[in-house]
Amino acid sequence: MGVNTPASAVVIVGLEHPGRNGPVPYSVAEYKNLCGRAGRLGYAERGASYLVATSPNEEHHYWRRYVSQPPENLASRFLSADPRTLIIRVLVAAGRAAGGLTSDEIVEFLEASFGVFQTQRAGTGGWDRGGLERALNDLARHRLIERAEGGRFVLTALGRLAGEGAVEVETLLRVVDCLRALRADEVTDPALVAIAQMSVELDAVYFPVNKRSTQKEPRHWANELQGQGISPSLVAYLGRNITEAAQETVRAKKAAACLYYVAGTSMEHIERAMAQFGGAFDGVAGPIRNVASRTCDVVAVIAQAAEIVHAGTDVQQRVPRLQLRLELGIRGPAVDLARHTERHLDRADYQRLCDANLTTQDALDAASDDSLLQLLSRDASKVRVVRDALDRWRTSRPAPEPAPRLPGYEA
Repeated sequence: MGVNTPASAVVIVGLEHPGRNGPVPYSVAEYKNLCGRAGRLGYAERGASYLVATSPNEEHHYWRRYVSQPPENLASRFLSADPRTLIIRVLVAAGRAAGGLTSDEIVEFLEASFGVFQTQRAGTGGWDRGGLERALNDLARHRLIERAEGGRFVLTALGRLAGEGAVEVETLLRVVDCLRALRADEVTDPALVAIAQMSVELDAVYFPVNKRSTQKEPRHWANELQGQGISPSLVAYLGRNITEAAQETVRAKKAAACLYYVAGTSMEHIERAMAQFGGAFDGVAGPIRNVASRTCDVVAVIAQAAEIVHAGTDVQQRVPRLQLRLELGIRGPAVDLARHTERHLDRADYQRLCDANLTTQDALDAASDDSLLQLLSRDASKVRVVRDALDRWRTSRPAPEPAPRLPGYEA
C-alpha cells in the first residue's frame, strides 16, 4: 500500500501472508489494491493484473473469492489507534500555523474524522474526552509536549520526532527511556539494532522461539548480545513493556539474528544458530529478512532520538551505513563498494569479495578481471558492475567514517 510508481502489470503469486498462527488470506480489498498498482492514472493508459493459480480448484476459488467480488466496506481503525499518536500527529499537521492547539481544538479536529463519523452513525458516540486528557498528561510527563501561552499545547523536539518519524508514540517513549539509561558511548551500532527490537513495530514482526526453553535460550541470546559490546542495562531493557515472558527472548533473538546477518554469516549457519534450542522454525531467510528490513526502518528514528537525549553526539551519520548492511546483509568492509553496486551483486558475492580482501579501491584496481570472475559466479556482467561502480566510487564524495570497532562487531 502507498506505492505510487508506474507499472504496466502486476503479477500476484499467492493470496496469503504470514501470521502468528499460520497463513492469513488477503481480503478482497487488499487484492484489489494490489491490482491497482498497474495502469495508474496519469502514468499509463491501461494496466494488467495477473493472478497465478496452480490448480483448477485454486483458479475457481480465486475467481469466485477475489476477481469477481466487490471489496469489503471501509471500516476506520482511527479510534483503535493509540490516542497519544493521534494527538502528536494532529499537532504536527495543524500546530505550526496556530502556534499550538488547545485540548478543545484537538478534540474538534479528531471529531471531524471518518472514524468518529462512523461511530456516530452507529450510535456509539464520539471521542472520549477523558481519555484525551489522560493522553495529553502522559505526553507532557514524558516531555513530548508542553504547555504554551493560552493553554495551548506545543511539541518538543522529541514530540516532533514522534509525529514525523513514522513510528508509534509508544515506540518513542520506550526508546527514550532506554536511551536515558545509557551513556552516549554505549549507543553503538549493535545497540541501535537491539533498541529497535523494543519498538511496537518490531514487536509486530513474527519470529519463532521455543517458549518452553525458559532458561537456556533466554540466557544464551542475552550473552550473545553482551558479547557484541551491548551493555547489560540495555539487554535488561529488552524485558520491559512485554505482554508475555517469551517476548524478552524473542527481542534478544531478533537482535542477534540481525547482527548475524550484517556479519555476512551464511543463511545455513544462521538457521542452525536460530534453531539450536528447538521450536517451530521452518526456514530462516524470510524471518531474518523481515526483521532486518523492519529494523532498517526504525533505526533512523532511534538515532535522531539519541542525538536529542545525548546532546552533542553524532549518531545519525552512522545510520546510512548500518541501513545498507541491514538491507543487503553484508559485512562492514563491503559497504563502500555496495553504495555503488547495491543489488547488482548478491549477498554471497559481497561475502567472497570480503574473504578475498577485495573491498577497497586499490585492491579492486589491482585485481584482474579473471580473478573477479572466479569470485562472482563466473558472471561477466557482475565484473562490469564492479568496474563501473569503481569509476563512480572514485568520483563520489568520501563516505562518513565507520563506527568505532567493537568486540565481535566488524564495522
